[in-house]
Amino acid sequence: MLSKKEYWKFGLVITFLMSACVLEYFAGRIYKRDNEIFDSAKISGRLLEFSQSSGGERIRVNTSNLFYRFQTELDQRYNYKQFTDVAEIGDSVNKEPFSETLSLIKKSGQNYYFTFEKRKSK
Repeated sequence: MLSKKEYWKFGLVITFLMSACVLEYFAGRIYKRDNEIFDSAKISGRLLEFSQSSGGERIRVNTSNLFYRFQTELDQRYNYKQFTDVAEIGDSVNKEPFSETLSLIKKSGQNYYFTFEKRKSK
């Protein structure tokens, strides 16, 4: 028979594991939704905001209120820099629905073409 202390430890472990499963489930749903939004979107406009994190890159353009999330595939042509390493506020961005290329047109007129990882849903 288990003591009260052992019941508490067991309860905490079960609670932790259940919480981790619930978090993983909802994170996977958000990940899948963000993926579908980016893949199906026609993105065309000037960059208003962008950021980078461990989960990928995130942009918002002047023609939409949505944030689009993606992960750039590193390319030797651009010294293995990501989209957010090259982009500046005010640069233009273009992507056709279900396209595998995101175009960045700098204010200087220089063009960059980034491919991005086709992320698998969790």
